[in-house]
Parts: sequence; C-alpha cells; structure tokens
Amino acid sequence: MAWCEREYFLEGLDLQTAPDHWARLKPRHPAFIDAERRLTYADFAKLVSRCASGLRAAGLERGDIVVVMLPNWHEAPIVLFAAARVGATLVFCDEVMEEGDLALRLERVDPAFVVLARADLADAARAHAPRARIVTVRFDAPGCTTFADLLAGGADTCEPAPVDVMEDPFVIAFTSGSTGLAKGVVLSQESSLFSWRGYGRAMQCTSDDVFAVPIPLSHMFGVNMGIVLPVMFGATAVLVEKF
Repeated sequence: MAWCEREYFLEGLDLQTAPDHWARLKPRHPAFIDAERRLTYADFAKLVSRCASGLRAAGLERGDIVVVMLPNWHEAPIVLFAAARVGATLVFCDEVMEEGDLALRLERVDPAFVVLARADLADAARAHAPRARIVTVRFDAPGCTTFADLLAGGADTCEPAPVDVMEDPFVIAFTSGSTGLAKGVVLSQESSLFSWRGYGRAMQCTSDDVFAVPIPLSHMFGVNMGIVLPVMFGATAVLVEKF
C-alpha cells in the first residue's frame, strides 16, 4: 500500500493533541518501551494528562520554564508532552552534566520546575533554582516532590492551554559551549513539528514503525527524532538508556 501523508498530517494534530489522538485510534499500540516499562498509547495519553494536570495544580502556568534532566526513560516523553499541553517551555539538560554546567542553565532560565533523576544534584538544583519545585524521578529526597506524587495529584484529562505554535517558546536548547559559555536558543513548537513533517516525508513513516532511540533525549535530535516523530506518527519508540 502506497504511503499517504494525508493519513498522518491531519488538521489539528500537534504536540498538544497527538497523545489523545493515537490513544483513540490505537489504544493498545505500544508507544514507548524502556527497561522498566512498556506504555501503550492509552497508557501514555493518560500519563501525559495526569502529568500536565499535576503540574498545573502544582502551580505551573503557560510560559513557565521546566528544566528536565533525565536519561532515556519513559518519563521524559511524558514530561515533554505534558509541558506542551500546559504551554510551558522546556530546557533539556544532559543527565551526566556536572553541577557547574547545570548551575549555569538554572541561573539563566530561572525555572518554575526542575525534573531530575540524579539524587546527587537535588541540593544543587535547590541552590541554583531557589523558586523552583524539584520533581524527583525514581528516587526521593527531602523537600522534593516525587514524579509518582505529581501524577497522583493530576487527573485523567487535561485541557490544553492556548498557544501560538509559531511564536510561543517551547524549548530553550543550549549550545555545547565549545567556544565560550553555552547559549540558549529559543525554539517554538512549530520547529519540532517542521522536523516531524520533514523527516516523516523523507522516511515515509507510519504507525507500524519501531524506532530504536539511543540518542540522548537531552539533545534536540533526540527530542525530535526520539520523542516527537514517533508520537506524531503513532509509532513505537524503544528508549535505549545505555549504548
């Protein structure tokens, strides 16, 4: 059967609506698989709504910044699509980053939330982002909110915030800093959707595809190819933590 882009490039399909769209069409189809869990699209859409509504209930507003420092775990795409639902801006940090590099980013963006998986950086996150709520993933720390508790405080549905996909910031991607201090590059939701359409056409992606994702999800190529592209096509992503 010939590939037809009209089956996938649908009016109204974007980062806010894609999880629920595929949950309706293919609820049992695998969305994300990592070493700990296998999520169907029904699972994924529910968790995105719970995360988004949990963040909103905890005080996250449209335009607020969420710093994410996670390995290739299934929690990363949940946070990404939840932030898109709320209209927040994401800053991804490499999970092996040292405290000094993390401090630079936290102090520059002044986040409302920091989501991290390293217990050794919880104190540093509090010190360099004093107004932020720290959300810990797969560990607990004093004064922090666990990811499980964040989900428990959410609901199974969450209305999307109004966003301008062309203009509103969605990701602040920091450069490597090889010639000086790292610089933040502001990208809109449309930048990720443009990549989805371009890569999707070139590879003629379908919901039957399975993506192996060893690329760090802290890198924009990892975000666009490892998270956005599979979900926008209703495909499956296998997240590889170590490679």
